[in-house]
Amino acid sequence: MVNTVSVYRLTRNDVLTSDPAHPNFFLLTGTQRSKGVELESNYQLHRSWNLTLAYAYTDAKVVRDNDIPVGTPTQNVPRNSFNIWTTYELQHGRLKGVGLGFGGRYYTDQSSDLLDTFSIPSYELTDASIYYRREHLRWS
Repeated sequence: MVNTVSVYRLTRNDVLTSDPAHPNFFLLTGTQRSKGVELESNYQLHRSWNLTLAYAYTDAKVVRDNDIPVGTPTQNVPRNSFNIWTTYELQHGRLKGVGLGFGGRYYTDQSSDLLDTFSIPSYELTDASIYYRREHLRWS
C-alpha cells in the first residue's frame, strides 16, 4: 500500500479569461487562489490486481479583481472530487501481459462562468481500458 497526501496553495495573477461581452476577445482578471488537499491510496490486492482511490478538496476563489467580486468561486473547479481505478493484468499463458482497467470519477457542482451566475451540476464519468505490456513497453 502507498498513501500520498498533498496540501497546496496556488496563486494565479492576470488570469486570461473569455470576455462575456465580446466573443473572441479575452480579459486579464485579477488574482485567483486555490488551496486544498489531495489524498491518494494505491493498493496491490493481488499480484495481478491493483486499486487506486483518491479524493481532492479544493477551495478556489477570486481574491482580487476589478469586476469580479472577491470571494467568487473560480470557473470550472469542483470543491470535491473522488476517483477510483482498478486494473487486472494476466500473468500466465498466451495472454500474459494483457490487462483491463475500469474506474470512475465524481465531481461536485462547479461555477460555470466568471461571475458564478450558474453552475454545472455534479456529475460522474466512467472509464475503461485494455492494454498489453511487454517488458518496458505498454500499448493501451
